[in-house]
Amino acid sequence: VAAERYLRKALAAGSASMLVKNDLAYVLMLMGRYDEAEPFARETVRVTPAEPNFRETLAVVLIRGGKTEEGEQELDRAMEVASKFTIPHGLKVRFELDRMWLMKAKKNFSKLKATINEMRARKDLTQEERAEIEEIRK
Repeated sequence: VAAERYLRKALAAGSASMLVKNDLAYVLMLMGRYDEAEPFARETVRVTPAEPNFRETLAVVLIRGGKTEEGEQELDRAMEVASKFTIPHGLKVRFELDRMWLMKAKKNFSKLKATINEMRARKDLTQEERAEIEEIRK
């Protein structure tokens, strides 16, 4: 994937940017490469623990990678950190989508179905967010 190549090239060129590492973790997670994504996500949180976006990435990497309990704890921490700021709409939606991944991982299908129906009815979601809802539903 081009995004992965670009991000790895930035790291190889000496970028120590936590944004680059967070984005690489997210791209790897989207490709289902959770074991590769996790160290990058953990490093961003270790270096910048007060950044809710980094904590959210780690949470979803853990949840989708099968480390449900740890992922849920990290998601709670991400939401706690984020509550100290004005939370952007996109991050609020990410938290909701992460909760849906968690419901799926915990096999809480009745609650997941209800949440999917609620999310589908919303008018404020992007096409990418709607596509993720459908991915969760599968």
